Amino acid sequence: MTSSFRPYDTYTPIEPSDLVSLRSVREGWYVEYKSEAVKEKPLAKSLSAFANQHGGWLFIGVGEKDMVADTFPGISKTDVESSLERLRNASKDVLWPPVFYETQVIEGPLPDVGLPENRVVLAVRIPESRDVPHLHGDGCVYVRVADASGPIRETDRYTLSRLWERGRDAQAKLGEQVVPTSEDFGTPEVHLMLTSDPFEIQGHWFGGRFDEFREIMNSGSIPFDTCFTSSAGFVGRQAKNNDAAHRVLTWQFSRTCRSNITIPLATSGNEQLRIWLQSYENANEFHAAVVGAFTSSPCVVDLNILFGMLGPLVGLHRALLAKAGVTTVPILAKVYLRGVRDVVPHLDLKSYVSHIQNNGVPIVQEERVHAPYGTTVSSFTRLLENDAVYDDQAVQETRDGVEIFKEIVLAFGLPLELMVKRDDAAELMQLLGRGMAVQSERGS
Repeated sequence: MTSSFRPYDTYTPIEPSDLVSLRSVREGWYVEYKSEAVKEKPLAKSLSAFANQHGGWLFIGVGEKDMVADTFPGISKTDVESSLERLRNASKDVLWPPVFYETQVIEGPLPDVGLPENRVVLAVRIPESRDVPHLHGDGCVYVRVADASGPIRETDRYTLSRLWERGRDAQAKLGEQVVPTSEDFGTPEVHLMLTSDPFEIQGHWFGGRFDEFREIMNSGSIPFDTCFTSSAGFVGRQAKNNDAAHRVLTWQFSRTCRSNITIPLATSGNEQLRIWLQSYENANEFHAAVVGAFTSSPCVVDLNILFGMLGPLVGLHRALLAKAGVTTVPILAKVYLRGVRDVVPHLDLKSYVSHIQNNGVPIVQEERVHAPYGTTVSSFTRLLENDAVYDDQAVQETRDGVEIFKEIVLAFGLPLELMVKRDDAAELMQLLGRGMAVQSERGS
C-alpha cells in the first residue's frame, strides 16, 4: 500500500507490514483515520460519505498528525465485536439504503508501527456505491470533501443530480437483470436470483474449474445431473428423466458469483387434482374448497414442493460462494414469478384450509410478480453471511427457505399469519418433508 495508488479499486487482504506505509498516506478523499472506536452516527457519516463519493478506507485504531498516520494505539481485542456491531448498526439502522463495506482485523503486536499486544487495527473498505444517494438519519447526504465528510448543500443541485443519476442508472440495470431473458413458456415458474454483489463493484469472482462446479452442484439434496459451461460461467440442469428441450430446473451461475435459477412449478387441473393431492394431510378439505369455488378447471400450483427446494438451493449457492472465498457479506435474494395469472396456490397447512373456507380461494391477478415488490436492491430479501450461518445445515436451509418463501406466500395471496412461526423448526421440517415426499412420489 502506497500513497500514490487508489486502495479502494480492488480489495486484497492487508498485510501487517502494509501499516508502515500509512505513515506516507494522507488523510483525505480516500482515507480516514480514527484513533479509537467510534459511535454509530459518526461511523454512518464516514461510511456514506465514501460510498456516495469515490469509495475509500477507514482505519480505526490509527492516530494522525499533519494528516498522515502517526500512531497506532489500536483498539482492544475485547472491543472488536462491539466495533463490528456498531459498523453493522451504522449501515443498516442509520443509513438508507444501507452501505456495503468489508472489514479486516489486523492484530498486534507489530513493533514496526508500535501496535501493542492485544490491540488491533480495524480496516474498513467502502467501495464506491451504485445504490446512491445514501441518506443519513440526520437528514443529510454526505460526501467526502478533502479530509472531511460534509453534507451536500441544498443549493448544490449539480452534485445531487449526479448522485441521483448514478443511482437511477444502476438500479435500472439491476432491474433488467432480475427479469429473465429466456423464452416465456406460458407455464407458472419461479425465477430466483441470489447475489452478494448486486452492482458487481466488489470484485467477487469464482475462479473454480468446471469439475469443481459440477461437484458442488451434485453435493446437495437437489442434484443437477447435467452441467456445462456458458460464456458467463456455468449452467446446471435437472434433465434426467425429462425432455431436455422442455423447461426443467435450471441454474445459471456467473463467474461474478450470481445465481439465476429457474424453477418450473408443479401444477394440476380439476380432473387430476384429487389424485395429485392425495398424499397431503389436508388434501380432502383443500380439494372440496377449490372445486366448490370453480365451475371451470382451476390451475393449482404446489407451493409445498417449492418450499422444500428453496433452502437447499441457497445451500448450493453458499457452497459456490465459499469456493470463491466470499464469506463476509450477506446473500441477497429476489424472486420473479412468471406465468402465474389465475393460478391457485396450495400449501398443506390446516390454517390455510380454514382461511380459504372463511375468505375464499386466492387467485393471482398478475401474469408477472416480483417478490418482494420492486426491483431496487433495498427490496431484495437479505440472508445471513456465509460466516454467520448455523452449524446445523438443515436448520440453516430451513431458515433461508422461510426468508424467501414468506415473500412468495404474500405474492400468491396467502397472509403471512398462515405460516408457522419461524422458530418452530419441527413443524417447518414436517412441512418440508411432506412436500419433498410428494415430489419423490411424482418422480419430478
